[in-house]
Amino acid sequence: TNITNTTYWHLRSVPAANGHTHTLGTGASQTVTVSGNMTVGNAVNTVTVRADSNNPTLGVLGNFTIAASGTFTASNSASFSVGGSWSNSATGVFNRGTGTVTFDDGGGDGQEIIADGGDPFYDIIFNGSGGDWLYTDGASTATNSTTMQAGSATLLNVHSGTRSVTGGTLIQDWYLSVHAVDRVTPATNIDTAEDDSTNGDVIVLEVGSNATIYLNGGPAWGTAEATKRTGTVSTGHIPQPNSNGAIRLREYSMTNSGTCPGAGCTLYRYDLEVEQQNNWTYGEYDYHDDYGLKYITSCLANGSTCSNDATDDDVIGDAWYRATIGTENSHPTLNEPPTGGTWYAGMLSGLLFSLNSLSVSLGDLNAGNNFTSQSGTTTTNVSTSGSLGYNIVAWVTQLLTRVGDSQTIPAWSGTNASPTTWTGNCIASSQCGFGYNTNDADLTQFTDSTYFAGFTTTNNGDVVCRATGPVSGDQCTITYRVSADLSIAAGQYQTTVNYIVTPQY
Repeated sequence: TNITNTTYWHLRSVPAANGHTHTLGTGASQTVTVSGNMTVGNAVNTVTVRADSNNPTLGVLGNFTIAASGTFTASNSASFSVGGSWSNSATGVFNRGTGTVTFDDGGGDGQEIIADGGDPFYDIIFNGSGGDWLYTDGASTATNSTTMQAGSATLLNVHSGTRSVTGGTLIQDWYLSVHAVDRVTPATNIDTAEDDSTNGDVIVLEVGSNATIYLNGGPAWGTAEATKRTGTVSTGHIPQPNSNGAIRLREYSMTNSGTCPGAGCTLYRYDLEVEQQNNWTYGEYDYHDDYGLKYITSCLANGSTCSNDATDDDVIGDAWYRATIGTENSHPTLNEPPTGGTWYAGMLSGLLFSLNSLSVSLGDLNAGNNFTSQSGTTTTNVSTSGSLGYNIVAWVTQLLTRVGDSQTIPAWSGTNASPTTWTGNCIASSQCGFGYNTNDADLTQFTDSTYFAGFTTTNNGDVVCRATGPVSGDQCTITYRVSADLSIAAGQYQTTVNYIVTPQY
């Protein structure tokens, strides 16, 4: 059962009888070379292959496979090279030790696939001019170090450990999922349509337009593009948790070992958008525009800061790893950066608008109150997904007019642009008229509750309430005041105040 003093072996598999153990390279400085493919185990018998403690060199010119029943144990500093693909089944075992596995494919035979089956390498080297590798679905623990010397290697969902690039290109991709819910009631999932612009498609956008976004519709990835459009399912997920789909984003592409960002390293930046739903059930969502004016990117997940932190959330990295492609990690706080690889998007209604009351009484004006009202308000309530918020404009259909004739009370002399202080009443201070104050902090010309403006009678109105971003249940209070002198005939006076709200994008 021992393979000893071997310099070149035409060994294609090591199935052996049940329970047997093979030891490679017994003796000092042994080299074992397999001219074709090497398989440990045969998915039936339990077979163990181990490298001798003298740390032999194992070279497999073809593919290396650990079958369901196989165990391959490396001694601490053994050196291995593989010319083809590496496949470890889910129930195969690779005990890595502290050795190095070098993939040295010379290219020309297509992309080689590396699947570690949940058992990571210790140190891994890619060194093959023209070689092309895809290391996919890595283990939950990180590889100690990854060194790129020649060729091109793409790490998909792999903890690559310490990175070093002296030649060739090292690329890191991760899985992304999206979960769309109602921002006010997150238990309500949002089912968007796919490939139908009238129903709120989900759009993932690579800001640099470097064609780095993929969709997986089953066994194969689609063509990489800079923008991908898809849709959620009834659970609000896109496409996880689903066994047949994923979004794949690129974190970085390195051609030398310089720091990122910097020469030889490209970092990728992304935005997420959801188009307006039918009938304004939900309005548009834009991560960058609505929630901090930042894109998501990475600094190679090394804890350093990027030079463009003012415009980026540096969150793409190892925490995006998921053991099963269709299983999400924990959600971040709603609408916060996707630190675990899930964009948790809380969408708002396109527009909801209400007033607390459709009528307001300003009471009787008499000698007891110096013919001046002291109360009367309307409170507006707005929810909108408008990326720039909303504006409410107001105007009156007529001046306060006496019911039954044309007698009017004039508008307060202050304007919306230049409101004036109302501290008394027109009996004592010649301050007469009908006007309003708004408590909206964005309208800074209304310095405090004593500043009033008269309503315009033109239907374009004046802005009396506003917000500058998406809001839910945003309230604003309009306070009315009227004061009349003795020349105004007694009676009931009324007018209609029109409020129009417009979402801003």
